Amino acid sequence: PATTAAPATTAAPATTAAPATTAARVLGLSVECTLVGEDQISCQAFGYQEDSQLTWTSTASWAYNVGEQWQFVIHDELIGPVTQVFLEECHGSDCETVETSIDTSALVPTSGVVPSTTSSPTAADESGGVVELTVGCSFDEPNRHLSCEASHGGNWESSLEPGRFSGGNTYEYRLGWGEIVEEISVQFTEGLAPFESVTTNLKVALQPRGDCPDDFSGWFTTFPLDDLELVIEVGPPVRFVTEEVLKGHGYFRAPWGQNAVDVRLPVDATLYNGGSYVPMGLSGELVDVQYRLKFRTKCEGLRIRLDHIEELIPEIAALFTREPQIYGSTAAAQLGGDYDLPLFEMKEGDLVGTSIGMPSDAEPGTTERGNAFMDFGVYDDFHRVPTAQDPRFTNAACYYDFFSPDIAAYLRSKTLINTPLEEDVCP
Repeated sequence: PATTAAPATTAAPATTAAPATTAARVLGLSVECTLVGEDQISCQAFGYQEDSQLTWTSTASWAYNVGEQWQFVIHDELIGPVTQVFLEECHGSDCETVETSIDTSALVPTSGVVPSTTSSPTAADESGGVVELTVGCSFDEPNRHLSCEASHGGNWESSLEPGRFSGGNTYEYRLGWGEIVEEISVQFTEGLAPFESVTTNLKVALQPRGDCPDDFSGWFTTFPLDDLELVIEVGPPVRFVTEEVLKGHGYFRAPWGQNAVDVRLPVDATLYNGGSYVPMGLSGELVDVQYRLKFRTKCEGLRIRLDHIEELIPEIAALFTREPQIYGSTAAAQLGGDYDLPLFEMKEGDLVGTSIGMPSDAEPGTTERGNAFMDFGVYDDFHRVPTAQDPRFTNAACYYDFFSPDIAAYLRSKTLINTPLEEDVCP
């Protein structure tokens, strides 16, 4: 169970349930959703342009949908007291997103709540008397629900929403899938003089959700490249390339010119984020468009990254709606430009792409073309496997033993270490 930094007293009062049907906005693009039965939500879009593209996602489903309406089944592992539904309307490159919330607390099993209450010096009430300012916060695990209440109105700021303020005498937040924290800080400031502030710190111990194995060894049943023996060089994870360039992921290199190879997903996962860019090759010239894909598995906190995919399957390529960024070097390409994509569910062994690396790149000093390689990274936000301690590596893990013993041994035999590594991550 979660623990708190402040003395435990009474839990914050429960929030009044919202109606089953809610609307995101009154004017313009709007969304109306209704809880259907015990396990489905039905949504309808209003106020959209005729020729726009509508894409639906939700915190309660791995799936997504395109069109003016969506009815989906709530996935058991994603059930929470509040379900959020998002609708993105895109008209060319101009996109707008609205969201709505549905009360699904009746679907959540009851569980204990760990409270925290903090007091500050007294403040004046409207009658001129004196009332003590009290602030109480509680965090409900496994429902991932933070609830805070103050004795009177003011402004809230939380480490969960940096830079965002919320008014009133209550504050609530529900951690979504993949939002993993060890401590939550909430600051409340009175709305009237003397404007006292109270900060409450809660230490939380989240438990991974989803379909997680007891042992991750051999969990990946498909190697990302169709031909394992095509790999002639392996880059280990958690590399300090320079003082400024750190790479938590590794790579698989094939012979020059061997760019045409099928890339497959090693385990069931959902594509949720990515980016496209045009890097500078070894030839010193801008080369082929590269795609970076980020997947979350059905085991919460376990993420996969594929990069330098040159040719995607059409279904994935269609999700990239922004123009590729242009970079002057491969190192610069690592710095950002990624964005959230419509969720795209895939199964172990599904085809991701059919070409890797930079087919037009030229090997210096030769006539060879086709710089053939692919980046591969695994990340564990719960540190269940050997994981980098340097926060700049964003919980990069040693990926060798996620494969079968034979594949892991082959990869280790091809590993080239030519830069410093973080110690004790890959034995």
